Amino acid sequence: CADTVLSCGAHFDPASSELTNVHGELIAKLDATAIGAALRIPELDNAIVVSRDQAQTLFDQDSDKYKARVAKYWLKNPKK
Repeated sequence: CADTVLSCGAHFDPASSELTNVHGELIAKLDATAIGAALRIPELDNAIVVSRDQAQTLFDQDSDKYKARVAKYWLKNPKK
């Protein structure tokens, strides 16, 4: 398994913002809050800290890189 969950069988649908597992079961629905939280994780490159709006923009524009990071974070830290 590579270092991003997307290459481990998880799938992110940008239209619905839903992350699903290999069986199509919903893992998380990623909103701007989730994206912002994931982008603040210190282990991520350059410890990026952004507002929720900026996070959404990054998520939309630089999709593959940030989706993989957000997905990886939420698989390890699912919403309660």
